[in-house]
Amino acid sequence: MTTCPLAGPCHGAHDCSLSSALYAIPKSPQLALTEMTRADVRAEGVRWGYWEYGAQRDAVPVKVMGHTNYVFPYQRAGVHLTLFHILVGEGVSRWTLESAIMDATETQDEIWVQEHNVHGHSWRHPARWPTGHKTNPPREADSQLYSLEELTHKVSRIAITQCPDFQLLQSCLIKTPQDPAGRNMQVGVRCRCNGCDSLFCRPWHTDTLYQGPPFVYTAPADPPFDPAARTLANQGFGAYATVIGGLTGLDALATPHFSADAVYFFDLNPWMVDFAKLVVQLVLQSPTRLTFLSHMLRRDLLSTGLFPLPMKDPHHAARRVAEAAARTAPVYQAPLNLTQGERCTYDWLLSNASRVCEERDVFRDPRRPPSINPHGILRPRTTRHKNTCAFYYGHGWLSSEATFQRVQQHLRVSQLHFKPYSLHAPLHTLVGTVPQRLLLYTSNVVRPDRMGPLHARLKDDDLVHSVAHLYRGTTPEQLYLIREF
Repeated sequence: MTTCPLAGPCHGAHDCSLSSALYAIPKSPQLALTEMTRADVRAEGVRWGYWEYGAQRDAVPVKVMGHTNYVFPYQRAGVHLTLFHILVGEGVSRWTLESAIMDATETQDEIWVQEHNVHGHSWRHPARWPTGHKTNPPREADSQLYSLEELTHKVSRIAITQCPDFQLLQSCLIKTPQDPAGRNMQVGVRCRCNGCDSLFCRPWHTDTLYQGPPFVYTAPADPPFDPAARTLANQGFGAYATVIGGLTGLDALATPHFSADAVYFFDLNPWMVDFAKLVVQLVLQSPTRLTFLSHMLRRDLLSTGLFPLPMKDPHHAARRVAEAAARTAPVYQAPLNLTQGERCTYDWLLSNASRVCEERDVFRDPRRPPSINPHGILRPRTTRHKNTCAFYYGHGWLSSEATFQRVQQHLRVSQLHFKPYSLHAPLHTLVGTVPQRLLLYTSNVVRPDRMGPLHARLKDDDLVHSVAHLYRGTTPEQLYLIREF
């Protein structure tokens, strides 16, 4: 069974459960937390639950949920979450907990439940179950502890009645040094996020490489396609599958004779998938590439008087002056027709929270791509350089208005698919089972010296007629490599 990730080290029951909660629900003014407890923490002298959240938290006794006039405390803006904190474990009946969860799903964006684990060493014998004390009455009838599987099933079944498209966010055991079997457990579901269906609707902690918002590339990390790559893309295909990354894969759509009935945007990081949906909308709603960059940077580049530059490939001094002007340009404000989910993603983009693109250059020499060290994000050092990405303005799909318009046209007429996908999975799980000629761009997801197993699978995949595989090389002389099957 999955062990709950922790926000930091822990040494006992309270701080391990708190650390698990803080990982799932970080301290943030964006998150309005209502904590349901059995004890009435509003009573004088009672300190119950996760008081460590401070003003972010409203502690409410679960008994008020049965009152017809009860409403959740909405005095704070943000994503509204309710945490049911060890209720059945402390003697509340299952019926009371499940009814309260049902009521919460009608209005709350996320529901989190922590309970004692019936299979934990601490609770294997019912005689050890909490039986009541001064601020906690004796156990009610029908208050048998849950297993993790049972609690996950109950919460999911309740959530689906109010939000059929709910997401199971977490189902895991909270282990302690004293109880490695899992003293407690935590289950979380998302019903809505203020109407937002984007993963970016609220902050998330992450301690996994290439997962979560810190690992979202908000500008290209790869150099633009070289002549060989552009030649390969400059023809017709049944489908085009491109890793999202910094969306360098849009270079294929900029070639004059490229065509594909379907375009698949994929990435191992599901947050990148949501981010790609936003970028596509920004491309489609921008009349020029300068407008697109202004939206991406939230800077009014035209107001600097330097954009668009009069030359196709400006010399170094002109680029340096324009780059500096772009960083200090006035805030760009123009209407965008975005869904609530795309708006959540755009708000995140404007927060500059990416750790793989801490700096974003407008210009860059394709022969000198920036240095990015994703591994350093999880092991930060005081001397760590800032990871820098670049739009390569004047090159690739942003080389001219003509290339930008070609990309717009393909995004309008092609069938677009956005999917989380790992190259370890069979290719047909991404592009389907209809035989077709496929262009596959994978950047440097797989190192060139470890490409053998992937190519062996592509060669043996009889569900696709043929595959042209484009991927990153390792030298400035060979920016991209090609294999066809």
